[in-house]
Amino acid sequence: MKHIIFTVGFFLVLITAKAQDFRNANWGDSPEEVFKKETLALVNKTTNNKIMHLNFVQFTESDVYLTYSYMFYNNQLIGVKTKTAYLTKDNSRYNVEQLYNQTYRSYQEKYQNLNEEKENNVSKFNIVLKDKKIYVEMKGEANEYFLVESIMKSKKG
Repeated sequence: MKHIIFTVGFFLVLITAKAQDFRNANWGDSPEEVFKKETLALVNKTTNNKIMHLNFVQFTESDVYLTYSYMFYNNQLIGVKTKTAYLTKDNSRYNVEQLYNQTYRSYQEKYQNLNEEKENNVSKFNIVLKDKKIYVEMKGEANEYFLVESIMKSKKG
């Protein structure tokens, strides 16, 4: 009987729970809504070519830190860019390539339709889903490399 109650309760939670598109945010949220929902420290707020960004930072218990850049157009959330870098290791091409490979395998387990390509001998991949597009690549900046994941709301979704 306990198993039946748990199963029914779990099913009701799944039905009534509102899904988030990224962390606690949903596509179309205003900057104010995202700021209220986000638990990380705000680093800065910038505007560039009608796109407003709220930038947050997260230090993990492992040896990496992440910066999240929420992107808004017409006061609505349209995408998020996550940049991953090492705190204790060198952000060398080799180290970040290992991080890229782990990320690739993780996405490959979840979505089988990855589109991978190499540009200037650097791998990148993307996934096109019904409600969003995901882009993952290594980026080089001033002799350091970073893993960059961008999730953009699909115009269809």
